[in-house]
Amino acid sequence: MVGFTNAAALAIGISQCKEILGLKNVPRFDYTWQSCWYVLTHLNEGQAASAGIGVACILLLLGAKYLKTRLVDRAPYPTTARERRRRGVIKILHPFANLLLVILTSLVARLLVSQRVEVVIVKHVAAGLPKPAVPELEHLWAIVGHSLSIVLVAFMEVSLRFLPHVISLFLSSPSLHPYVLLFTPLFFRPTP
Repeated sequence: MVGFTNAAALAIGISQCKEILGLKNVPRFDYTWQSCWYVLTHLNEGQAASAGIGVACILLLLGAKYLKTRLVDRAPYPTTARERRRRGVIKILHPFANLLLVILTSLVARLLVSQRVEVVIVKHVAAGLPKPAVPELEHLWAIVGHSLSIVLVAFMEVSLRFLPHVISLFLSSPSLHPYVLLFTPLFFRPTP
């Protein structure tokens, strides 16, 4: 499961590189490696201001996560009232780091735009919510296919997580041993 999650994170990260670097008119590709290759071969077309803002945001988010991990999660139990207050303040303020980052980058982008520096911000965002309507059925099978794949991955994750507990339950009760022999081939295949 960890491999699947990491692969999904890598694919999403690579698909967002073109946005962070400020590349325009990037074609849509079928495979992640094609997107990665396109970004690497067109780095000179990116915008330095957009890339600087994007990299700075990533570094600030990683820094905030590191500080929280170091000062709160892994720190020894506070012995003084001052240390307990400091830890409490960090726990309370850490969720607001993302909000502070959005405000700061908005101000920096506004300043750069006012100085006539070209920055790729967000494209057109529709105002309000769409009107309620019956969804078009032409995309139904694509949605069902993707939904089933997500359901299967979630089922495999839960099954693999709880399988040792189920087996130990069967092995702890002598009356259930025939069931263990019946279901074991479903989960384990002998190696040749």
